[in-house]
Amino acid sequence: MTRIAEWKIRLYPFEEDGTTKAGVVPTRERPCSPAKQVAHCDSAGQDMPDFGDELAASRAVHDLGRQMMPTAQSDISLGTVEVAC
Repeated sequence: MTRIAEWKIRLYPFEEDGTTKAGVVPTRERPCSPAKQVAHCDSAGQDMPDFGDELAASRAVHDLGRQMMPTAQSDISLGTVEVAC
């Protein structure tokens, strides 16, 4: 039997003081901490906001995954079936 689940997130890349930042928030019923990350331009580098968006967004999604992993591992060790975060 195949099971397919869909988890949605909201991803918010934005510029602030010359720094690209991104926040990612899961849109599930259970609360979860938002993940936030930044991407800095090299001081001698050219301003490339699209690259900054991609880098900050990928870091934020990765950070969210790191936050979720301990909860998943704990649930597995406890044998619980609830999905947290």
